[in-house]
Amino acid sequence: MPEALRPVALRALDEQTSLRLILFTRTQELRDAVSIGGHLRGAAALELLPIGADQAAQYLASTQTDPPPAPWQHVINHLGQNPEGELAQALTTPLMLTLLRDTYRPGEAVDELLDADRCPTRKAVEDHLLDRVLTAAYTQHPGRAVPPYPVDQARHWLAQLASRMNQDQTRDLAWWRIPRWAPAWTPRSPS
Repeated sequence: MPEALRPVALRALDEQTSLRLILFTRTQELRDAVSIGGHLRGAAALELLPIGADQAAQYLASTQTDPPPAPWQHVINHLGQNPEGELAQALTTPLMLTLLRDTYRPGEAVDELLDADRCPTRKAVEDHLLDRVLTAAYTQHPGRAVPPYPVDQARHWLAQLASRMNQDQTRDLAWWRIPRWAPAWTPRSPS
């Protein structure tokens, strides 16, 4: 949303919303909008704090069978023994912790994340987990509906979106602009 419209949007939400509203925003952008005239009466601002290595280890242990499979136990132990390590740094957000839990199926070698050659930095761990998202989302799981598209097709379409966003020099996916990205359809004349 353009910066100048942020306070206007907050005022409109404040005036028109009769239900409880949850607004997700970047902290600094909200501060800026409020400081120049935007507000939400009765609003409570919540900010997620980093997750500690011990909390991450406890959470991961709680999502496994008891005792956890050996690869998971290695990861859990590593977090406890290396609270400042690259893996612990990567798992400080709910997103990364959830990706770890959700993209590794039972029996997979989750302890590959401990390989310093494969994941030498926090960014490398995060990139590795993000790389697993589409495969996890578009893999058939027992008891669930068949994914609507093959993973390769989803990758292709998302790469096209990313390419176009890079061309437009934006990190915001403005869905209402997507129709303008496609070449215009020209109707065929009747034969």
